[in-house]
Amino acid sequence: MCTAIVGGIVEEVVFRQKLMDLLPSWGTHVVWQVLLSAVVFGVAHAAWVLLRGELAIVLPVVVSTAVLGALLAITYVVGDRNVLPAIVAHVGINLVIEPWLILAGVSGQWKDRTT
Repeated sequence: MCTAIVGGIVEEVVFRQKLMDLLPSWGTHVVWQVLLSAVVFGVAHAAWVLLRGELAIVLPVVVSTAVLGALLAITYVVGDRNVLPAIVAHVGINLVIEPWLILAGVSGQWKDRTT
């Protein structure tokens, strides 16, 4: 539970508040801010998969977390760049799915059972 809360807070501060507030200084349009934040978020979440050598699920992990990152980035922008709504959403999502992700990761449930 603690990792769900702390992770949601830290990730939103880094990927939304810090990154998305840095990009306008480079002249980056808000659409690109959302997309770049989402892609970086997705790639960062694939690191644990790459470290385990689970190459078959890298793309699904990147895509699914990038979509989530885009939705959280839109929440950040629509919320007038207030990070709190994105933090609340992220922590809520983590509290619901994180136990199942950890269970799947430990048990290897995502692996193809035909091999």
